[in-house]
Amino acid sequence: MLSKPEGIHFEGFGVVFLEANIRGIPTIASNSSGTREAVKEGVSGFVVDPDNPQEVSERMQWVLEGNKVKADDCIAWAREHSVDQQVATFEEVYEEISL
Repeated sequence: MLSKPEGIHFEGFGVVFLEANIRGIPTIASNSSGTREAVKEGVSGFVVDPDNPQEVSERMQWVLEGNKVKADDCIAWAREHSVDQQVATFEEVYEEISL
């Protein structure tokens, strides 16, 4: 999903990347939006310049033929960023700032 910002409109974190990762599917995200935070480079997928078709094509080939990202690594990354984990992190932050 190669989202590109337009003015004040931009893609946020991108849960769709974690949804793919939890099934062991590597993803490719844009480096020009919040989606880059949902992908760990070389572990759960790749982050690319959406305006660089050669880079996009190369990373697609890495995913489809190169076996450069392992399914187990994708799953582990998604589990580290589960909704439950995110809630726990937010609770910790809120507790720290309310002291």
